[in-house]
Amino acid sequence: VANNTEIKEKKASTAICQIVDGFLSPEELKRLRSVFESPTARYWTDHNYAVEPPSPYFSYVMPLADICVATESNGKKRTFGFIGDLAQKIMECPLVNEKFPKLQSKANFVEFWAHNRPHASGHQMHFDSDDEGRGGIRNPIISTIIYITAENTTINNG
Repeated sequence: VANNTEIKEKKASTAICQIVDGFLSPEELKRLRSVFESPTARYWTDHNYAVEPPSPYFSYVMPLADICVATESNGKKRTFGFIGDLAQKIMECPLVNEKFPKLQSKANFVEFWAHNRPHASGHQMHFDSDDEGRGGIRNPIISTIIYITAENTTINNG
């Protein structure tokens, strides 16, 4: 007979979605907020991003082979900066690798995109696919979402 903790652990290990609370360090969260939080931040103005009329969707694709984290021991060059560092952190996350065992051997690219839109005016629910399904449907091995709110903001009384 399984107890409640064992049942919860089993459900978490087989669930198709996983929340990794506290994944970002306070410094990483602060940096993401500085880049993306304000609608007047340089990322948005450099891309001529607008809510109304809505800007077209755009993204960046980074080959995993080119994402390197600079360390004293390996001396590799950081080719995609902070965003590349976050992609590397996701790729190295034990929970992610346990849940998606083919990630390391099958993944070749990371796609990055961002929005800064008011609630209910963002992206509709969808399944990620390569090139909108043209030429056959190819879905990513994993999709991750980093949702950033203003500092000291609560979500659903959270």
